[in-house]
Amino acid sequence: KNVGVKGMFNVTPVEITGDGKVTGVKFIYNEGSEKKEIFENCDWVIKATGQSKHTELFRLIKDLEIDAKGRIVVNAETGQTSHPKYFAAGDAVTGGQEVVNAVADGKKTAKGIMIALIGK
Repeated sequence: KNVGVKGMFNVTPVEITGDGKVTGVKFIYNEGSEKKEIFENCDWVIKATGQSKHTELFRLIKDLEIDAKGRIVVNAETGQTSHPKYFAAGDAVTGGQEVVNAVADGKKTAKGIMIALIGK
């Protein structure tokens, strides 16, 4: 809020506009009998995918260990999963936490990926 971020609820984005960069997003309200369209000017879009787990997708990955709560099991220091090609961090590992924690996990996991790729 302090930097001008606006949360929008009960709307579905239907189009992101721009030419080489974002200039706005067109939305449709989800509530009410008529589907009212609105347009918001913006220069940045952050996609939020929601809180549901993707356990069914995780189960399709051979040798990927998932705990009883549907979270991906990782090495806490590197973010590497039980399948050596895959790394994970954030909500897929913790089940949901504060953004600042997910970012810290992501940075730690990025370092784990770098070590796995170049050995440093």
